[in-house]
Amino acid sequence: MFVFSLSQFQQLLNVSQDWRGESLLDLGAGDGKTTQVMAPLFHTVHVTEISGPMRWILGKRGFQMELTSTSR
Repeated sequence: MFVFSLSQFQQLLNVSQDWRGESLLDLGAGDGKTTQVMAPLFHTVHVTEISGPMRWILGKRGFQMELTSTSR
């Protein structure tokens, strides 16, 4: 599912093309496709997700997962 492009996300944040943020935390990242669009703008990216299958996909995509109290 298309949510936004990198340039649209930069416009939403009102930042220049060379701007980089320190960290991104995506809460409820799902399969990580939207996170992949945002990730190039940040030095570090962390995700949370309670769904086991989605956590597996996020891991395969190389995202750093943060455990939540409902993660099992």
